[in-house]
Amino acid sequence: MVRKDDPQVLGDVDKVKSSNSRRPVPGKSLEDAWEKRPRDDSNHFWDHVKNNMFNAIRVKLTRSDQQENDAKEGRDEVVEFLNGEGNITKLDDCVRWRLLYAAVECQQGTGDTVQQILSISPHLSFVNLWKDSSKSEAVHRCQDKLHSKKDGFAPSTPFHRAAYHGKVEDLRCFLHYGELLCDEQQKKSVPDRLSWFPGATPERESRDILLEIITRKDTGPFKRTALELAQLRAYEDKDEKNNPRLVVVEELLNFDSRIALHDGAFHEALKDGYLELVNIFLDNRDLKKHFATRKNIIHVIEKMEDDDKDSDRFKIAGRLIASAGCKDVVNEEVIEKIIERNLVSFWEENVNHLELDSKGLLHIAVLHQNVNFVRLFLHRFPKSVSEKFAMARSPEHVCYPLWYNNKVRRGDRWDNRERSRAQADIRDAIVNDTIRQIPRMQYLSDIFRLSSEAVSELCFDLSRSNPTPYPVTYFLASVINHEESARLISYEPTIKYAAFPPLDIGVGDQEIFGERIRAEHTEVFDVLYWLHQSNNVRKIIELKVPDRLVNPHNELKIATYVELLGVEVLDWRFLDLSLSVFKDKVKNQIRTLHLYASGKRAAIGHWLSAEGLKSFPNVSVLQPSRIVPRTNEDIVFDQLTSLGIHVVQELMTERSHRKVLREIRREFQKFKRERDHHPGVPNLDLTVNSQPWNPRPAQLADLDEIAESVVPKLSRFIHSYHDLLSKGNHDGFRPTRVAIIDNGILSISPREDDIQQRILERPKGAQRSHMLPSKPADVQLDLIDLIDPDTHSVVDGGNINNPKQPEKTGNTKKSRSLWSRIREGRSFVEDDVRHSPWMFASDPHGTQMANLICAIDPACELYVARVTEGQHGISPERVVKAIQWAISKEVDIISMSFAILENDGSLKDACNKAKHDHNIVLLCSTHDEGLNVKYAWPADYDSTITITACDEFGHVPSRGHQKYDFALRGLKVAASVIPFLDSSDLISGSSVATAIAAGLSSLILSCDRFARSGQPYHPKDNMKLAKDRVEHYLNQMTSGEKYVLPEKFGNIDAKVKDGEDIDAMKVIHTDFPIARPVNRLSNF
Repeated sequence: MVRKDDPQVLGDVDKVKSSNSRRPVPGKSLEDAWEKRPRDDSNHFWDHVKNNMFNAIRVKLTRSDQQENDAKEGRDEVVEFLNGEGNITKLDDCVRWRLLYAAVECQQGTGDTVQQILSISPHLSFVNLWKDSSKSEAVHRCQDKLHSKKDGFAPSTPFHRAAYHGKVEDLRCFLHYGELLCDEQQKKSVPDRLSWFPGATPERESRDILLEIITRKDTGPFKRTALELAQLRAYEDKDEKNNPRLVVVEELLNFDSRIALHDGAFHEALKDGYLELVNIFLDNRDLKKHFATRKNIIHVIEKMEDDDKDSDRFKIAGRLIASAGCKDVVNEEVIEKIIERNLVSFWEENVNHLELDSKGLLHIAVLHQNVNFVRLFLHRFPKSVSEKFAMARSPEHVCYPLWYNNKVRRGDRWDNRERSRAQADIRDAIVNDTIRQIPRMQYLSDIFRLSSEAVSELCFDLSRSNPTPYPVTYFLASVINHEESARLISYEPTIKYAAFPPLDIGVGDQEIFGERIRAEHTEVFDVLYWLHQSNNVRKIIELKVPDRLVNPHNELKIATYVELLGVEVLDWRFLDLSLSVFKDKVKNQIRTLHLYASGKRAAIGHWLSAEGLKSFPNVSVLQPSRIVPRTNEDIVFDQLTSLGIHVVQELMTERSHRKVLREIRREFQKFKRERDHHPGVPNLDLTVNSQPWNPRPAQLADLDEIAESVVPKLSRFIHSYHDLLSKGNHDGFRPTRVAIIDNGILSISPREDDIQQRILERPKGAQRSHMLPSKPADVQLDLIDLIDPDTHSVVDGGNINNPKQPEKTGNTKKSRSLWSRIREGRSFVEDDVRHSPWMFASDPHGTQMANLICAIDPACELYVARVTEGQHGISPERVVKAIQWAISKEVDIISMSFAILENDGSLKDACNKAKHDHNIVLLCSTHDEGLNVKYAWPADYDSTITITACDEFGHVPSRGHQKYDFALRGLKVAASVIPFLDSSDLISGSSVATAIAAGLSSLILSCDRFARSGQPYHPKDNMKLAKDRVEHYLNQMTSGEKYVLPEKFGNIDAKVKDGEDIDAMKVIHTDFPIARPVNRLSNF
């Protein structure tokens, strides 16, 4: 560090200071002083000039007691002297330059002196006559040989000395006269005063010449530019208030910001961490883009010793980021450096200036094993746990954040990361949030598998167990006391849900009110304790317990276990549960709550009191919930909190039940209005529904579940395909039309009460407003609740908060049941006195075949033709009529899961007409009658695609002479139990394989038409018939001899194996060779 009193730097400043006290006699003339100069010794001569002559000039210009006329006379005398007029002889630029240098070195005001000298010789500011004699002669030949001799020190230019001493006014003078000098020189209006500077060529702009002059390095001891000298001295005096060197820096940059680009002043300021200097540079608009660079930001971050908000480097780095304002500057490399240095406070302070999205932040934090940033990003960006991201250094690896916790990059390869405390903490945090955020278990498992993360059990689910003939209590006790449980089963510290079977549904489980209670039930508590203590489960996201109506579990202990296990979604079927049993901590953690009401006013009043729902700050949106939600959205956010109120039906008469429902809805509507009135409180979407205590009988088939069971890998494409259709333009969209010729359909939800009896029991004149119960979109309304008691007609509406016409959804609406997929039906089973309706089947076969077809193609339209009462007795005449009817409906596919042993010419003609004249694909099954049957129809017609059943290995049972085109798995296929019919979930046979083939064919035609953007099948195409197209794609899906694997559709099996996401649009455009991009779904 250079000291301010260094004699090599300051030269003769001290002599000038001491000479300031030897002021000449005011009346003495400058001519007299000049004539008394030493003439024989150069040192004495220059001492006389810089002391006596300089002070005499300064006095002439600055005396405060002069009158105006005297002051004018003084200035005129100085001008005459400096110009060498009158009797002044041998006064040249050497003398003027030495006077100018003395003025700059003087600590008192010398602005007038500087100005007077520069008005005569402006070039003297930028030369060092003592340092280079050749330049001295080039500027002005000395009038006296004594003037050319130096006085023993090596000064710099007056311009550099002014910058060094912080002489702002002198610096302004130098810059001003420098502009005039360069302008006049270029105009050739004055003698050549820039001959000493080789860059002063005629073709250059005067401003560029001056810029090169003032950015030259000093010829003195420092060898620095004027800007660097000012910056150097400013740092020495950084603790001084109103530091004049900072003003010099600012003055230079304001004069021409390009000055900063010719030296390292800014980088010195960065290196030294001088905040005030850095701010001066960045305040200049033109310099921001030059200095707010990624390299400089990273340099400062690396220099930061800690994450202290008050440190200068903390503020400098923040200022650079704010000045950059560009993603190209503040990119992944900068963010990675912030995370690597664990600068959490710096991130929080500057996050608003970081123009970036959340994608990849968690991945970078995991890569650098920064636990603090991982927790921060998990809280800020919960969706990121399910996002894939590729680091810039490794674009080929597009992975989930959890993958980077298990891998570390070494050179060009990724190796397994060694276990550490940080790695374990990050693993627990991400696994916990992933379980919490992802509702679909299949997707959740895929994330862990593709991240190379071995996880334990993610849920505890006994809800589908049927322990009959043993009581549920014995069953639960057996689960936790099973000797092999500890060895075979382990659980994650956070599990997604724990679901129990109904506790009073089995034999011996129900207790009768009024009878003596034998014991307090604790079986659920025992299981929860076992999970917590023996299996290290610390958090259960969702807890569902269908408790007993009589003698349920203790509600105080319920609250204890809810708190212990951090339950967020609570569905404990406890009649009139008291909310005051929950502590404030529990009320803050619960985001979904189910309450079961007996209709007692005391319980309803408690729920609506200050100790009830009003004390639950997180309960903001009310709607029914499910144990494992099945939605198209993969992410469930905490904001989507919910509350369901279920009024139990069995505890009152039907009339009383309706009355209680109306009263509860009215009370909660009042509660909603009061809550919504408060600013900042989310609006309350209120739902109250009725529910039986015991489970209902078997419900309609869930087509999603059927698809996931029958074609598990293909079901991923089916979900994505449905989502693709749902997001498109539905104008003109026509899905594939499938006619199913079978024994009819039965698709009716079980109901416990007779609707007509409920209509008759409803009192006349009941208010219509109560006929509009609040229901969410995915909950089916009871028909009785929508019937006007006066007219017995159905009332439009269905939402108590906003009664309106139900929204139209179009043909691509995803339905969980079969009924909405049926477009039309016709029965051909009739005789003189009897007609069997197509929608009231007495056998489950046709309904189960329809379930399989609709499960595989999520948007197909179904046309039902009934040709038999049961599974036998199908006549060719009825089938012919059914085919003709299907042709009239312009279907694309006819599915016939049967075989007729009687050949008929009209049946063959009908099949040929459907194929050749109407381009319909006909699929039928082989016979399953054994070796005695040689032929069966329509399987042996060339116009049909014949399907046979095989096992999971593609083995087809031998049945003698058997013609078939393709074989599909048709043994023990889950097609769902059909309510009200004697049916089994698992079915087998060639008819099952045919239905699956029909679903695949429908999916093929839909994707093929989607790929062709609605264009018709052109006759010139190689595969002009729809049958040929279906066979072409089925052949691509075969393995071995004619064995069709549904997972090979669109090469999905390979994509799943490689861990790729199944994107329907990508599959269609890649695997349908004539596909081209489309913008909408019109003309489908």
